[in-house]
Amino acid sequence: IDVCRSKIKETTEAKLIIDNFGTPPLSLMKDLDKIIYLSTKGDLLFPEDLNSVLGFIVSCNRMKSYLSKAETLNIDLAFFGKTLFDLSNVSDEIETCIRNNQVSDNASSELRSIRNKIIRNKENVKNKLDDMLRSKKECFSDSYVITRGGRSVLPVKKTHKNKIKGSVVDKSSSGETYFIEPDSVKKLTDELDWLLID
Repeated sequence: IDVCRSKIKETTEAKLIIDNFGTPPLSLMKDLDKIIYLSTKGDLLFPEDLNSVLGFIVSCNRMKSYLSKAETLNIDLAFFGKTLFDLSNVSDEIETCIRNNQVSDNASSELRSIRNKIIRNKENVKNKLDDMLRSKKECFSDSYVITRGGRSVLPVKKTHKNKIKGSVVDKSSSGETYFIEPDSVKKLTDELDWLLID
């Protein structure tokens, strides 16, 4: 009987709050149990997971604000909002580190540094290859750098393939063009692979 009376009191108070302040902003809890389980195990969380956490925290803050207004009714249920933790430090961190479901450069100074090195590395590779394209025009079937298998390569005419030292990454369906990664950029592209892993 006591439990029933307590529940009826809560329901009555909830109806009073809704009548005075409208529908409560209920929080989304999509995959939250799984995310919490993974994080307590120290597993990797993806940006989408962190955005789900952020959505939940934002919803909790809205509920806290909603219940705070309801405290003017001086009923027990309205003060439930005081039991919700303020997780603004967590939400601020997620907002800083995750943008458009991607880890932002602002996530850490180390990440920013690595991404800047990747940009410089790619520019160096492109500049070296562009120089080769200009200096040995007769060797190439096209005048631009091509990507094959994730590698930046030059489109070398079959008749000149021995003039460009490097690794053959692919060849055209006709067999007239060889896509070669020159030895002069191999070190840079290997370095790029390590940077991408980092």
